[in-house]
Amino acid sequence: MFGWFDPRGRASNGEYVRAALYCSLLSAPAVALLAFDGVPNGLRLAAVGVLWLATLVMWPVAVRRAHDEDYAAHHAFWWMGGPTILLVTWITLPAFGVIPPVWLLWLSFVVAVVCCHIGLYAVAQAHDGARPNRYGPPTLQKPSLEERRRYRELSESTR
Repeated sequence: MFGWFDPRGRASNGEYVRAALYCSLLSAPAVALLAFDGVPNGLRLAAVGVLWLATLVMWPVAVRRAHDEDYAAHHAFWWMGGPTILLVTWITLPAFGVIPPVWLLWLSFVVAVVCCHIGLYAVAQAHDGARPNRYGPPTLQKPSLEERRRYRELSESTR
Protein backbone atom coordinates (compact mmCIF):
# COMPACT_ATOMS: atom_id res chain seq x y z
CA MET A 1 0.00 0.00 0.00
CA PHE A 2 2.81 2.44 0.76
CA GLY A 3 4.08 1.81 -2.77
CA TRP A 4 1.07 3.84 -3.91
CA PHE A 5 2.90 7.02 -2.92
CA ASP A 6 5.80 6.35 -5.30
CA PRO A 7 5.11 7.48 -8.89
CA ARG A 8 8.06 5.49 -10.27
CA GLY A 9 7.45 2.12 -11.80
CA ARG A 10 4.22 0.56 -12.99
CA ALA A 11 0.78 -0.27 -11.61
CA SER A 12 -1.44 -2.99 -12.99
CA ASN A 13 -5.07 -2.36 -13.82
CA GLY A 14 -6.04 -4.33 -10.73
CA GLU A 15 -3.83 -2.25 -8.47
CA TYR A 16 -5.26 0.96 -9.92
CA VAL A 17 -8.85 -0.19 -9.40
CA ARG A 18 -8.02 -1.40 -5.87
CA ALA A 19 -6.51 1.97 -4.96
CA ALA A 20 -9.53 3.76 -6.46
CA LEU A 21 -11.93 1.60 -4.42
CA TYR A 22 -10.06 2.23 -1.16
CA CYS A 23 -9.92 5.96 -1.83
CA SER A 24 -13.62 5.96 -2.74
CA LEU A 25 -14.46 4.21 0.53
CA LEU A 26 -12.44 6.83 2.39
CA SER A 27 -14.02 9.70 0.44
CA ALA A 28 -17.68 8.68 0.53
CA PRO A 29 -18.35 9.74 4.14
CA ALA A 30 -16.58 13.06 3.53
CA VAL A 31 -18.71 13.78 0.45
CA ALA A 32 -21.85 12.81 2.37
CA LEU A 33 -20.86 15.15 5.20
CA LEU A 34 -20.34 18.03 2.77
CA ALA A 35 -23.87 17.52 1.39
CA PHE A 36 -25.44 18.58 4.68
CA ASP A 37 -26.15 22.19 5.60
CA GLY A 38 -25.12 23.52 8.97
CA VAL A 39 -21.98 21.43 9.33
CA PRO A 40 -19.38 23.36 11.37
CA ASN A 41 -16.58 24.88 9.32
CA GLY A 42 -13.87 22.84 11.05
CA LEU A 43 -15.60 19.58 10.20
CA ARG A 44 -16.28 20.80 6.66
CA LEU A 45 -12.60 21.65 6.14
CA ALA A 46 -11.56 18.28 7.61
CA ALA A 47 -13.82 16.55 5.06
CA VAL A 48 -12.22 18.56 2.25
CA GLY A 49 -8.82 17.55 3.62
CA VAL A 50 -9.81 13.87 3.46
CA LEU A 51 -10.86 14.33 -0.17
CA TRP A 52 -7.54 15.98 -1.02
CA LEU A 53 -5.68 13.20 0.77
CA ALA A 54 -7.47 10.58 -1.33
CA THR A 55 -6.70 12.58 -4.47
CA LEU A 56 -3.03 12.91 -3.52
CA VAL A 57 -2.87 9.14 -3.02
CA MET A 58 -4.45 8.47 -6.42
CA TRP A 59 -2.17 10.74 -8.49
CA PRO A 60 1.00 8.62 -8.10
CA VAL A 61 -1.03 5.45 -8.73
CA ALA A 62 -2.40 7.03 -11.92
CA VAL A 63 1.12 8.00 -13.01
CA ARG A 64 2.28 4.41 -12.51
CA ARG A 65 -0.81 3.16 -14.36
CA ALA A 66 0.14 5.40 -17.29
CA HIS A 67 3.66 3.99 -17.10
CA ASP A 68 2.27 0.46 -17.32
CA GLU A 69 0.71 1.37 -20.64
CA ASP A 70 4.09 2.86 -21.68
CA TYR A 71 2.81 6.44 -21.53
CA ALA A 72 4.63 9.36 -19.96
CA ALA A 73 3.54 10.66 -16.56
CA HIS A 74 1.57 13.61 -17.96
CA HIS A 75 -0.92 11.16 -19.48
CA ALA A 76 -2.13 10.46 -15.93
CA PHE A 77 -4.10 13.68 -16.31
CA TRP A 78 -6.72 11.68 -18.22
CA TRP A 79 -7.14 9.38 -15.23
CA MET A 80 -7.08 11.99 -12.48
CA GLY A 81 -7.64 15.38 -14.12
CA GLY A 82 -11.44 15.18 -14.06
CA PRO A 83 -11.80 14.32 -10.38
CA THR A 84 -9.21 16.95 -9.43
CA ILE A 85 -10.97 19.67 -11.45
CA LEU A 86 -14.28 18.80 -9.81
CA LEU A 87 -12.67 18.73 -6.38
CA VAL A 88 -11.30 22.24 -6.86
CA THR A 89 -14.30 23.97 -8.44
CA TRP A 90 -17.26 22.13 -6.95
CA ILE A 91 -16.02 21.20 -3.46
CA THR A 92 -12.91 23.04 -2.26
CA LEU A 93 -13.79 26.57 -3.37
CA PRO A 94 -17.37 26.43 -2.00
CA ALA A 95 -16.08 24.93 1.27
CA PHE A 96 -13.96 28.04 1.71
CA GLY A 97 -16.89 30.31 0.85
CA VAL A 98 -15.83 31.06 -2.74
CA ILE A 99 -18.66 30.39 -5.19
CA PRO A 100 -17.34 30.32 -8.77
CA PRO A 101 -19.48 31.84 -11.54
CA VAL A 102 -21.97 29.49 -13.15
CA TRP A 103 -20.12 29.48 -16.48
CA LEU A 104 -16.92 28.33 -14.72
CA LEU A 105 -18.78 25.57 -12.90
CA TRP A 106 -20.28 24.28 -16.14
CA LEU A 107 -16.99 24.58 -18.03
CA SER A 108 -15.16 22.67 -15.31
CA PHE A 109 -17.92 20.06 -15.31
CA VAL A 110 -17.68 19.53 -19.09
CA VAL A 111 -13.86 19.32 -19.03
CA ALA A 112 -13.98 16.93 -16.07
CA VAL A 113 -16.55 14.68 -17.76
CA VAL A 114 -14.42 14.52 -20.92
CA CYS A 115 -11.31 13.66 -18.86
CA CYS A 116 -13.22 11.03 -16.87
CA HIS A 117 -14.59 9.40 -20.02
CA ILE A 118 -11.16 9.23 -21.64
CA GLY A 119 -9.66 7.89 -18.40
CA LEU A 120 -12.42 5.33 -17.95
CA TYR A 121 -11.99 4.19 -21.54
CA ALA A 122 -8.23 3.90 -21.02
CA VAL A 123 -8.69 1.84 -17.84
CA ALA A 124 -11.36 -0.37 -19.42
CA GLN A 125 -9.35 -1.01 -22.59
CA ALA A 126 -5.99 -1.36 -20.90
CA HIS A 127 -4.05 -4.56 -20.86
CA ASP A 128 -1.78 -5.31 -17.97
CA GLY A 129 1.80 -4.98 -19.08
CA ALA A 130 2.91 -8.37 -20.23
CA ARG A 131 6.26 -7.08 -21.43
CA PRO A 132 8.87 -4.95 -19.71
CA ASN A 133 9.09 -1.35 -20.76
CA ARG A 134 11.25 1.61 -19.83
CA TYR A 135 9.31 2.01 -16.56
CA GLY A 136 9.87 -1.43 -15.09
CA PRO A 137 9.20 -5.14 -15.16
CA PRO A 138 5.90 -6.56 -16.42
CA THR A 139 2.88 -6.29 -14.13
CA LEU A 140 1.11 -9.34 -15.48
CA GLN A 141 2.84 -11.35 -12.81
CA LYS A 142 4.22 -9.90 -9.62
CA PRO A 143 7.95 -9.16 -10.09
CA SER A 144 10.34 -10.35 -7.46
CA LEU A 145 12.11 -7.95 -5.15
CA GLU A 146 15.32 -8.54 -7.08
CA GLU A 147 13.67 -7.66 -10.42
CA ARG A 148 12.20 -4.44 -8.96
CA ARG A 149 15.59 -3.49 -7.50
CA ARG A 150 17.30 -4.15 -10.85
CA TYR A 151 14.81 -2.03 -12.79
CA ARG A 152 15.02 0.76 -10.22
CA GLU A 153 18.84 0.80 -10.59
CA LEU A 154 18.48 0.87 -14.37
CA SER A 155 15.98 3.74 -14.28
CA GLU A 156 18.15 5.75 -11.88
CA SER A 157 21.26 5.22 -14.00
CA THR A 158 19.55 6.67 -17.11
CA ARG A 159 18.79 9.98 -15.41
